[in-house]
Amino acid sequence: MLFGAKEIPPYISKTELKAIYQNELEVDLHNLSLQDAIKHLREIIKNCNNTVKNITIIHGFHSGTALKTGINKQVLKNSRIRHIVPTLNKGKSIIIFKTIEENK
Repeated sequence: MLFGAKEIPPYISKTELKAIYQNELEVDLHNLSLQDAIKHLREIIKNCNNTVKNITIIHGFHSGTALKTGINKQVLKNSRIRHIVPTLNKGKSIIIFKTIEENK
């Protein structure tokens, strides 16, 4: 298990925690500041096991693209991430993780 009972960060919901143990994850970052969104996303990425293949980020679109741009710049610095792709929905992006072989 990734977390002990006392180690679960308080801002990760039970739904997100369950999804961390699955192959795909969706994270809604609406209404968060850029700093809080990056902190939240980094914590989730750090605690994802190797079976997670991608994370769909809901960053919103109608209030501007600052959150999307800031997240893309900061999160791409993580060595586990292959790339971030846009979706047909302008308010979402998908983080694609490297495979286990690519991380070796």
